[in-house]
Amino acid sequence: MLCGRNSNPDPGSFRTWRIYKCTATNIFPGEAVAFDSLVVQDGTKIVKKPSPVIKEEGHTATFTCTASGSPTPKITWSKLFDSLPAGRYKVSQERAVKTHKINGAIIKTKLLSSNLTLMNLSTTNSGTYICEANNKLNNKKVIGQSTVLRALSFRVLPPSRIEARESDRVLIRC
Repeated sequence: MLCGRNSNPDPGSFRTWRIYKCTATNIFPGEAVAFDSLVVQDGTKIVKKPSPVIKEEGHTATFTCTASGSPTPKITWSKLFDSLPAGRYKVSQERAVKTHKINGAIIKTKLLSSNLTLMNLSTTNSGTYICEANNKLNNKKVIGQSTVLRALSFRVLPPSRIEARESDRVLIRC
């Protein structure tokens, strides 16, 4: 019996897979041929973690999380001990393919990048946000920290007009 393989016969394939051909012969004429394939799947890996965010109230903050794997992972967002702010967040996702060589073989890796955008921030948006990426093989979680600071404001408004002579000392409270 002789077995051989063909590497990724479909160059557009995103998975690493092989077709194997086995040929069986004996002293009698003829042969038996069988084909089989092997698909290599890869567990989820986080390739980009969310960076910490420090913003002022009223602004927008975005966390980005990128994962790889085969099958392509799904990414979901949540907030630790709380829910995402109703009506003030959006999630966008983008797929990409990263190609590299290992021992002469071309490997294509599926990537999914997900953005969590929090809009019109308030101090209640401070906290820990969780990016969870999973496929049928495993799941991975990473966190991003958000700190939302109160917008600067005057406690006491300065007077609208002060009159003084050129040599006077003036103290303005605000």
